[in-house]
Amino acid sequence: MFPTIKGDLGNTRGIRVGVPSWVDWWGEAPEEYSSLVERCVHAFENHLDRLGLEWVKVKMDLAERLVWRLFPYIRLAEAASTHLDKRESWGECFPDVRRLLEKGLSVSATEYINALATRREVYTELKRTLKGVDVLATPTTCITAPRISEVLGREDGAVRAVLTHNTVYASYIGLPAISVPGLTVDGLPLGVQLMGDRNTDRHLIELVKTLE
Repeated sequence: MFPTIKGDLGNTRGIRVGVPSWVDWWGEAPEEYSSLVERCVHAFENHLDRLGLEWVKVKMDLAERLVWRLFPYIRLAEAASTHLDKRESWGECFPDVRRLLEKGLSVSATEYINALATRREVYTELKRTLKGVDVLATPTTCITAPRISEVLGREDGAVRAVLTHNTVYASYIGLPAISVPGLTVDGLPLGVQLMGDRNTDRHLIELVKTLE
């Protein structure tokens, strides 16, 4: 039997939203983005209030400790493996893409296997968390989009890690996630990301229809 969201999907009342503790990471974010990350999180929380959603912060210690350390091993190794038969053409890629592919070649088998195996522990923590809430919600991106001139030549640097930070979790343990427009900061979009348990895709879509 597939898991379901328990609240009334035709009404936001009764839908319990969990905001994971790992969104409050501005103290660990690169210094040039730290204050913007914090401001965007507060804007996100105010947005949830305006939507009339019942939400709480949920502590996810295991995810905080492991996900962002281990996910790069999977992402980099699998990207390099997927494109390995075209390695002679890597020089034609944009420099940031080529650098990421080359990093994937340095991931060891033990690093990759450990990163895969640890997903089970992280997913178990999610199951415990979802006993108290129906969905997880975060800003889709931690910051608003930077100007091209601010990141040109260093697209695979700090800005990539910051922009993708909140979408890593669902990718790591294989959760359905959807980004809902409507949240902006300084006139630029952030979006609200909703994540549910595995096999709750349809329920997430129904919830989004309610929010729209």
